[in-house]
Amino acid sequence: MTTVGFWGVELTPGKVYVQEVDTDFVMTMAALSQEKSSEKSATVFLTYDDQKFALCTLTQGSCNQQPLNLSFTEGEEIALSVEGSRKVYLTGNYIINEGLMPGPDDEDDEDDFLDDEAEEASGDDEEGDDEIDEEALRQLIQSHREDEDDDEEDEDDEDEKMEVVENGKRKKNVSEKPADAKKTKVDNSSDGKKHEKNQKKEEKKAEKKDKKEEKKADKQKPAAESPQKETKVKQLPSGLTIEDTLPGSGKKAKKGAKVFVRYIGRLTNGKVFDQNTKGSPFSFKLAKGEVIKGWDIGIEGMQVGGTRKLKIPANLAYGARGAPPDIPPNATLEFEVKLLDVKDK
Repeated sequence: MTTVGFWGVELTPGKVYVQEVDTDFVMTMAALSQEKSSEKSATVFLTYDDQKFALCTLTQGSCNQQPLNLSFTEGEEIALSVEGSRKVYLTGNYIINEGLMPGPDDEDDEDDFLDDEAEEASGDDEEGDDEIDEEALRQLIQSHREDEDDDEEDEDDEDEKMEVVENGKRKKNVSEKPADAKKTKVDNSSDGKKHEKNQKKEEKKAEKKDKKEEKKADKQKPAAESPQKETKVKQLPSGLTIEDTLPGSGKKAKKGAKVFVRYIGRLTNGKVFDQNTKGSPFSFKLAKGEVIKGWDIGIEGMQVGGTRKLKIPANLAYGARGAPPDIPPNATLEFEVKLLDVKDK
């Protein structure tokens, strides 16, 4: 296994990060964010093959970090989430698993092995041609029968010993108040049945109580209120994070098409450095290099009417130079983009 690069993701409460693995990687560490919060703990969950597993629980002050050793291979689909009010950072490395290929020496060994088998087979055929010593064969059969008889006698002796011990125990138990022993057995059986019945009753009561509380909560919700859905976040190997906050239903943005958008651009500290929220919408040809690479990759696949959040690392934005004075060097940029229209080439 060879390490080829860094892997990482930021887990935000209330969001599920879904990723189809396109490059093998290993998750090695979970770390609790240092931001202020009323809650001190956060639990990280992994959903794999429709089953949800708790990876670790982090607590401020006592367990800020937790080493992990989880490997994921190409083609697997995973979902990561965190419960609590604290962010959690998962880190690891992309890896290459090097297979074991047979070398020239292995092939020679295999040939030698086949040659040995052939020689043994030919040797067996030659021995089969020799005459059989009848007297030696008769002695061998007699010796084998005697060994079997000895084994049977040993087994019979062991059975007798076991039977004596068991009978001794039974006589001892019978002499010590058999009526009380029988009564205890019956009482234990009846107690077990009562316990099972009581447990089933308690479970049914709990289920009924939960259903009543759910119905009561549904009635208290306003009619116009719609249930909140967890948004899915996808992180690409390049470090670009895509989150569809409002899926669209119109035409899809494809490479080479002209797209019309509204957007707000922020630094990670929340400062707005650029926006288009009114007037003529901003337009460009997708995947033609007219905008930063993070936009060409991140807007592809959006549908008209949809809203998407993009978290673009510096290598897909303005890099080490930045764009002074608004964008500093090596800046990660956050955009909220709404797709208004798509026109073909």
